[in-house]
Amino acid sequence: MLRALSLSDSLLRIDTTRANRWHCYYHRAVALSWLGRVEESMANSEKACLCLPEDYPDRLLFMASKGMIEQQKDSARFYFARLFAVCDSALNKKFDENVAIAKMKGIYLRDGKERARAFLAEQVKAHPENTQLRSMLDDWADIANGFEQERTMHSKSPSTSP
Repeated sequence: MLRALSLSDSLLRIDTTRANRWHCYYHRAVALSWLGRVEESMANSEKACLCLPEDYPDRLLFMASKGMIEQQKDSARFYFARLFAVCDSALNKKFDENVAIAKMKGIYLRDGKERARAFLAEQVKAHPENTQLRSMLDDWADIANGFEQERTMHSKSPSTSP
């Protein structure tokens, strides 16, 4: 694992394309998380998200979550509003399960488990052919537990604790 981190340092020095930086930072964040290095993992997650386009739902979701964790309410409000506007616009044009899932995660973080489940149920009703959303609704307790564990892990990061 440590060797992989060292190799990723070298890759970041020689390959600076946005997509490759995203992959590198994302996988570094995962490896650091496995090693229990939460603060470094969060820093690399942020670097990965900042490689994404400004209106990319995953970037907006990350920044909204970061604002909540750091108790930057204005920032969190801004990013949640932008996330929901971008997701609604995209979903009104064409259904994309990844956009729906990003919006559901945002609703979970901002409004809680029940509202997120209600949104997911609406999406399943509107798109009954989508097996991933149906599976998430069927396994809602586990999905919500995973979201809660992720939020708890991020809130324990030394750099973001109040």
